[in-house]
Amino acid sequence: MSIGKVDVRKGLRESAENIQHPVDIQDVADDAKAALATTTTDTIIAAASALRSTNDVSSDIDVSKYNHLLVFLSVTAVGGDADETLDLVVQSKDPVSASYVTIATFTQCTQPQGAQVRFESIGPDTPNNEVIGVTIRLSWTVGGTTPTFTFSITVIGKSGS
Repeated sequence: MSIGKVDVRKGLRESAENIQHPVDIQDVADDAKAALATTTTDTIIAAASALRSTNDVSSDIDVSKYNHLLVFLSVTAVGGDADETLDLVVQSKDPVSASYVTIATFTQCTQPQGAQVRFESIGPDTPNNEVIGVTIRLSWTVGGTTPTFTFSITVIGKSGS
């Protein structure tokens, strides 16, 4: 049957072809589980809380399987001098020259008002948008008359999407 120049049966047939098919919610849940299964989160180094009064660097840390890092600095005590400072940087190692380049810098710590926890997120699509590399290390510098800081550092690596 035609109304004017429109074939009603043809219009119905075309509309039926464009109807979305129902989705099996279990299939969607299974796809989400599979995506999550490819994401790994590990604590790859945890420097225990300790009193530190000298500059130092950590050992090299293999981060080759991670595309994002979250680094936590927890300062629980600072010595009694008013001029004490703590600077922490995350450095990536150049595999050719074996030299290090800074990829993240923490805000300088001074006298804490209670415990301070600071963190830096490193990797693509993070505020610093840095490429991590294969090997990193942590480097800290203490400053002041007779500086002492009690702090711990935790690095968490995330791989996958």
